[in-house]
Amino acid sequence: MEAQPISPPGAYAEAQRQQARFRESRAALNFAPPDLERLKEKYIRPRQRYYDSNFRPENDELCPTCARIDLSELLRSGLRHETRDGIQIRKNIPMGYSDEIYMRATCQFCRLLVEVGDTNMSGGDRDVEFWSIITLKGHEVVSGIAEPLYDIKADDSNSTLENLSPEAIYLALVRTVKAPTGYPFEYRTLFKDSTYIGPLGADELFPSGSFALRETGDAAEMMKRLREWLARCSKHETCQARRAPIWSRPDGFRLLDITSLRVVDASGHEPYVALSYTWAQVDAFEIKRDESYAWESLPGVMQDVISVIRRLELRINHLWIDRLCVEQEDPVQKKANIAAIGEIYGAAFATIVLAVPSEAHYLGLTLPGLPGLSAQRIPFRHVEKIGKPKIATTLPSLEMTIGTSKWSSRAWTFQEGLLSSSCIIFGPEQSYFECAEMACCESLKEPDMALSDQDHMIPYKSRLRNPYLTTYDFNSLYWRLVHDYTSRDMSLPSDSLNAFSAFAAEFERAGRKLTWGLPISDTVHHLLWEHEPWDFRPIVRRKDFPSWSWAGWSGTVAMLFPLDTSSDANYTCTMREEPPDGRILSCIVRIAQVKISGCLAMFTVDGAPGSSIMFDSTLDAEAERLALVCEMMEICRMSDTVYCLVVQRRGDYNEIKGSGIITLSDFEAARPLWQEARLV
Repeated sequence: MEAQPISPPGAYAEAQRQQARFRESRAALNFAPPDLERLKEKYIRPRQRYYDSNFRPENDELCPTCARIDLSELLRSGLRHETRDGIQIRKNIPMGYSDEIYMRATCQFCRLLVEVGDTNMSGGDRDVEFWSIITLKGHEVVSGIAEPLYDIKADDSNSTLENLSPEAIYLALVRTVKAPTGYPFEYRTLFKDSTYIGPLGADELFPSGSFALRETGDAAEMMKRLREWLARCSKHETCQARRAPIWSRPDGFRLLDITSLRVVDASGHEPYVALSYTWAQVDAFEIKRDESYAWESLPGVMQDVISVIRRLELRINHLWIDRLCVEQEDPVQKKANIAAIGEIYGAAFATIVLAVPSEAHYLGLTLPGLPGLSAQRIPFRHVEKIGKPKIATTLPSLEMTIGTSKWSSRAWTFQEGLLSSSCIIFGPEQSYFECAEMACCESLKEPDMALSDQDHMIPYKSRLRNPYLTTYDFNSLYWRLVHDYTSRDMSLPSDSLNAFSAFAAEFERAGRKLTWGLPISDTVHHLLWEHEPWDFRPIVRRKDFPSWSWAGWSGTVAMLFPLDTSSDANYTCTMREEPPDGRILSCIVRIAQVKISGCLAMFTVDGAPGSSIMFDSTLDAEAERLALVCEMMEICRMSDTVYCLVVQRRGDYNEIKGSGIITLSDFEAARPLWQEARLV
């Protein structure tokens, strides 16, 4: 169920759109290429040229473009911003067209630019792009920035961030590319935010160590840094207050004693570490009850996890792993643990996350162990010696590592990571740590300053930050969680709500009731969800759940209705009752019978060219060949736009099949009638 992107009606929404276009156009002017026609050209890049670690030209020297840049000064002071038409925009240094930069193979800095700008490992055709560089401060690299090219705040000498000076400076790449069809400008400006360029081992430039690049060490050095991060986290009041109380553990709660290697009943007060992983990452092994495991019988990953806990010297002797500590054949114990999953991870001293990429990076289907311990790391950092300092690319950020991991593709791990009080993340190239007030990684130095100064003032942005820590807008947070959750894979359709239960419990504690996963008691506009058009996975109906809830379908879900203007809506659908124990939702609503036709799940109402309907064509493929008679339920209207659900009658009931919009005049022309709809 999908709909084409629509703009919120009304003067306010139009003003917002125009302002966004104005900011974007002013930023784009700053990165305009000298010759637009060059962006229409292509060039061929062989795979070997830059990714072959043995490849180095015999005579390295900076090209004329790069030789004009004082890299030492640039990495010491950065670039300022400029104001254009009231919009503050980052200054930049134009570097040239991508095909020309690629051909300057003897230039050390151009080689770094290619590593950052073209991360496609395969050879072949490339569109010509125009590249520029801007500078970012270290805290921006760590925390992320919402608007990297414009709306930059003026330097404020009184800002607490000034206390971080001298702070490491990084170079970021801005790509100006050919505009896609329908884009309102002649070209498009993109910010490359996955990899940056910075000085390596430049203590003379940044003696405070504020987010400067450093070499990653061996296992002993990694453990030392993990201990330091945990020690800092233990002093954060927010982290301690957020940790779930021990009495919230479910009945029959069990833990693995890492000394005896035996699963034991928890007494209710012992600290423990939790493991968040996918079952496919760990070799299958025999599950034992009431007897100890032999060390050599445990998979390498579990051996490494236990070794990490021991080497952290935390005086913690217990580990929670669902595969060992939950009796999978005991429905009562399993149900109790699922209901308390948020508290289980929230009460853990820390959660160890296995954020490794797809299995192709390893030679087997399962992990041999944790990267950096028994499993070899696969770091790739391009280093060049240019003048006095070494210049290097950054290792992947936590955001990038999690986004490309197998762990992030599974539905169950979503709530495990977000609701943990703190996380130790093992990636393929380095380890990371994140809690409520701090984000660290092995390859970036932390500032040498008081905890209260550093940890509270940097607005960290991450995929593992607990979303309930601060005041939040319910609609925005709820649909963001649903969107991210439904984008993940799920082995058992019956777990559609189970793996979301911890989030539901958090919302309900805040007074927000969810019915079959949907907050329909708030307002009926929550029925207007849709499936994302870019998710090409088959949309499959889950018959154990109602069609009016996202839980009743597979596929990535988003909200069709413009939530920011919902107060202007005229709701024409009234719920008579909420489903008690069943799933029938009774509504009094206007329904019009229409014919829809189209293809590839995108349809229009016959005779209403301005309509836009996303229909579940996976179940009704005949609709792609001929007009299909359906019913449109009017949920609400705004201005001249009617927001509808498309339903098909199944005896005395209606099953939702799609959603979309239609003009009010076209809807009235279909002669809608007030009826009772019983949605299943």
